[in-house]
Amino acid sequence: MEKELFKRVKNDYKDTIKVNNEIIKSHKNSVKSTIKKIKDNKRDLIKKYKSERPPFKFRFIETVKLIVAKVKKIYEHLFRAWLLIVELKGEIIKLKDDIKSVVEATERHDTPVGFTLNRLRNIIE
Repeated sequence: MEKELFKRVKNDYKDTIKVNNEIIKSHKNSVKSTIKKIKDNKRDLIKKYKSERPPFKFRFIETVKLIVAKVKKIYEHLFRAWLLIVELKGEIIKLKDDIKSVVEATERHDTPVGFTLNRLRNIIE
C-alpha cells in the first residue's frame, strides 16, 4: 500500500514537472518571439528616422551656425566688458590728475591735510 502510494505520488510529481517544463518552454518561446518583434520594430523605426532626417551636411551646418551664434554672443559680452575697463581706466587717470593738482595746490607739509596729500602723491607715482 505504501509503495503504491509512493509510486502514485512520484508519478504525479513527474507529471507536474513535465507540465511545468512545457509551460516554461511555451513562455520562453513567446518571450523570444516578443523580443524578435521588438527588434524588428526597432529596426523599422531606425530606418524611418534615418530616411526622414536631413542629410549630415545640413545637420553639420546647423550645428556650426548655433556654435557661431553662441561665440558671437560671448565676444559681444567680452567687447562690452573691455569697453567698460577702458572707460574705468580713463576715469582712474582723471582722478589721479585731480589728486595731483590738489596736492600741488597745497604744498604745505606741516598740516595733516598736506601730509595725507603727500601720501596720496606717493601712492599715485
